[in-house]
Amino acid sequence: MRSEYEILGERVHLGAEMDGDEWRVDLPTGEAVRVKLIAAQGSVMQLRVTSDGEQARQFEAAVAEVDGELNVSFEGRVYRFGQPNRSEAFPRASSSSGALHAPMLGVVTDVAVGVGDRVAQGDRILVLEAMKVIATVEAPFAGRVTSLCVAKGDRVAAGTLVAVIEASREEASN
Repeated sequence: MRSEYEILGERVHLGAEMDGDEWRVDLPTGEAVRVKLIAAQGSVMQLRVTSDGEQARQFEAAVAEVDGELNVSFEGRVYRFGQPNRSEAFPRASSSSGALHAPMLGVVTDVAVGVGDRVAQGDRILVLEAMKVIATVEAPFAGRVTSLCVAKGDRVAAGTLVAVIEASREEASN
């Protein structure tokens, strides 16, 4: 079955078909891979991926379904798989909102800022971890941290409000 998805704002066509205890996934590049679930604990899955002529690779990824979208956290990035033209599962911070949400279920392992701290675009705000899968929440623009809703050691669900940033005057005027 071929489906169109929106991944990181880009439309992608993927084919996926169950074949025994594995999925055959046809990638946009024309390459086909086989994906098998090795183990699952909560929202964390261990997957084995094999492509033609290559040795099997094993991966760990945190997976959550939120508002009809599949959110996969892998190697520090969160990929949102959803139907094109849908609103995002987690609102992105903008110069008017500044609300930052947890991209996945996990435990806060590091909080790099405090209320009142000034941040630049791309600065690390906090780090989440779920079964060795790490996601970093970064400042989407320069500003000041006005609210910090979590602390190190807190368990959070995907979509939880974790911090609020107020845009700096320079950012707000752009």
